[in-house]
Amino acid sequence: MATRRLYTQEQRTGDKFKVSQSKVKTWRKCRQAYWYRYVESLRKKVKARPLTFGSLVHEMIEAHASFEDPFRVLRIAEKKQGKLFRAEYELYGNIIDDVRIIMTDYFAHHKKDDITYYPIDGQMAEHEFNVDIGDGIVATGKVDAFATRNRLKWLVEHKTFGKQMPDEDARWRDLQSSVYIKIGEMLGWPRVDGLLWDYIRSKPPQSPEFLKNGQVARRAIDTLPTKIREFVAANKKQVGSHAERLMSMARQNETRYFRRIYVPTKPDVIGKVFADFTETAREMRDLHGKRRARTVDRHCSWCDYEGLCRAELRGGDVDFIKEKDFEVSRKEQREIIAE
Repeated sequence: MATRRLYTQEQRTGDKFKVSQSKVKTWRKCRQAYWYRYVESLRKKVKARPLTFGSLVHEMIEAHASFEDPFRVLRIAEKKQGKLFRAEYELYGNIIDDVRIIMTDYFAHHKKDDITYYPIDGQMAEHEFNVDIGDGIVATGKVDAFATRNRLKWLVEHKTFGKQMPDEDARWRDLQSSVYIKIGEMLGWPRVDGLLWDYIRSKPPQSPEFLKNGQVARRAIDTLPTKIREFVAANKKQVGSHAERLMSMARQNETRYFRRIYVPTKPDVIGKVFADFTETAREMRDLHGKRRARTVDRHCSWCDYEGLCRAELRGGDVDFIKEKDFEVSRKEQREIIAE
């Protein structure tokens, strides 16, 4: 894998307060969740499937952009984490195989009309930064990639999703890219013409089913060509003349799994979003470790700390939950203050 580079404006940042886009989003959403993650540095012991899927996909795309074998990422993951994935099968399913199939078709789907990754100091993807934005604050983060297509430059955001591909409403609410474009300008990175949303669906592709009479069921399924190709190879006699129909259905379904959307930049929007980011960052710097008011709403359903927060409110055994489900993240501790 390519060696990642950390871009910084200074050799050292002293004891300045570190902020990231995810840290800002957590603060805005719920101070109690922020407290758990960035004051107590609590992280779930077992990472959820969507996060694990997204991490593997990002690593594979980084390898591909660097002209390396992306599937080596899966071989390493199987060697290091295969035992955990099998032990937690109800949580992960067959995640290694799912990623292998989905990413095989992802690379094939975009091969004819692919983007060209744009290097920053020789590095093709995953550009980490550490930038002084003033007022004793350092912004940290990582840009997925820069790419060119049709003579235009794009900041690339690789996004994985579950059942439903994000729509325009979801895109305009995702403000991370505007912050990253501004950071890129501060670092002297190439000015971009817009943002490229590179969507990849995480739902495991389905296999065809057999009827009681041994025939392949004709109902439509949510699948991909590689899944069908492997199914046909393993069941040649039973599939017979149905192979072409199954493959045609899988190819038509690719657009439900993979889509690239190009959105031009709007400088006035970038300026406003970055001003909001720095205002929140100053508030966080002043109130870190001092505020923990809960915001109880719909987002609690998918918050990592929902069970812990509920136990605190209802008089449950908080210490037991912390011991059973969480660990102290040294990474989060380091991110509170810039080194």
